Amino acid sequence: MTDVADMTDVVETARAAMRRGDGDAFAVLLSRHPLELWFGMHSSELQMMADHGGEADPEWVDPGTLMLQMMTPRGLPVDAADTGDPVQRDMVAFARAAGLRLNGDPVGALKILRDLEVIRAPAIHLVDPSRGLRAFAVLQAGVTAMLAGEFTAALAMFDKSLVYPTSPALAFFNRDAHLRSAIIHALHGDRAQAQARCEAAQAVPRTSSWAEDLLDVDERLVCALLRPDIEAEEAFGELLAIPIPAMHELWPFYVTATHRLGVISGQRGALRARIDQFDAMGLIGAEGTGIPGVTLPAVRMIDAILAGEAPRDEDIAVATRVSVLGALWATVTGDADRGAELAEAGADRPWVLPQTENLRLVVAAFAHDARGDAAAAHEALTRAAPHIDGFAYALLNSVAPALSARAALTVEGWPAPTVAVSAREVEVLAALAQGATRTEIAQRLFVSVNTVKSHQRSLYRKFEVNTKADAIREGHRRGLL
Repeated sequence: MTDVADMTDVVETARAAMRRGDGDAFAVLLSRHPLELWFGMHSSELQMMADHGGEADPEWVDPGTLMLQMMTPRGLPVDAADTGDPVQRDMVAFARAAGLRLNGDPVGALKILRDLEVIRAPAIHLVDPSRGLRAFAVLQAGVTAMLAGEFTAALAMFDKSLVYPTSPALAFFNRDAHLRSAIIHALHGDRAQAQARCEAAQAVPRTSSWAEDLLDVDERLVCALLRPDIEAEEAFGELLAIPIPAMHELWPFYVTATHRLGVISGQRGALRARIDQFDAMGLIGAEGTGIPGVTLPAVRMIDAILAGEAPRDEDIAVATRVSVLGALWATVTGDADRGAELAEAGADRPWVLPQTENLRLVVAAFAHDARGDAAAAHEALTRAAPHIDGFAYALLNSVAPALSARAALTVEGWPAPTVAVSAREVEVLAALAQGATRTEIAQRLFVSVNTVKSHQRSLYRKFEVNTKADAIREGHRRGLL
């Protein structure tokens, strides 16, 4: 039996073998192409085939088959833990780590994965005798690190997975690695890196795997986050349009992204409704670790602070485990000295991602200002100003509006106070600048005249003007025209 490289061919060959009752042929195919079968057909169909398939010739039984057995009801071999094969031992441990991760404990899973030879071994550049298994293992270790909140480790693992040669059938592994990296950078790192990774993912040839649909949703997340802050309202709406089940195990990053865009755009009511929706689903228990364990308490606590309400005690207990959130809460509740101490504790961490550092600096400035140390607050904001992002800016604007206003006057490069303008409002403004009437604008944008009036009123309110001429001048000043 020869190897089959294309995923569709592998799937159809397996189905044909089962139709003619040739379980042994299916078992050999399973041992040679476990990844293509796993990612090429619905899991229930593959599980049924695995349950009724034969036993492969021992010479073909490799770690790929063992991995597949872990993912199906057949389970692990009885003596799997006692095998003398180090690669098989690694795969047994890999399966245990996968179980921990899927049950909300990515931190525990990562502890297991760090010690595995299949993860630590140097990447193979030319030929991968594992037929993609090692690339898959390293990629999944990267996802685990991402969920554990160890973003720099995750980025390194995603890059390592890209080094392995990948067959055309498994090209989506590369798309996966690029998109996961893009999500980290879009939320916590460098937006230019996020854009580059997103473009690299878009350049990967599409396969027939069901995984492509999941990656399409991840790409929508990245594209929404990369939109300019003036389009935050539209980007927020795009994320709300994504069904929650489509977010799979990366749901914490969708929650964070939705929260960020909701805060920037001022969509507090819709944001709270979305948070409540996630909350009601009970996606993670109290024992959850890493990003899944802290995300909902963190966004609920921040949402309450921004609304001038008291957060729930259980949210405070979890969210304040993150030092920057602990610093924020300490300052909000009057212990600015403790807030400054917590915020400055992370100042010397190596390899901190830019947006994570910006948030720390903004909270540090808030704490220093609250304790009366204007010089330290100014220094923190000066360091943050060159790379300030919309979320950190909006947060400071809300918890310390006087400090933010002072920064606009005294800190070089600090953004002037502004309110996000939607893309549709910019279109209306541009049409007004061209001399179009409301009726003409409505026809051009395929909306009603009343909708145009609503956008125009919103623009006047956000620009704090009363005439069309003043709105156009303000649009030019802000670089919108």
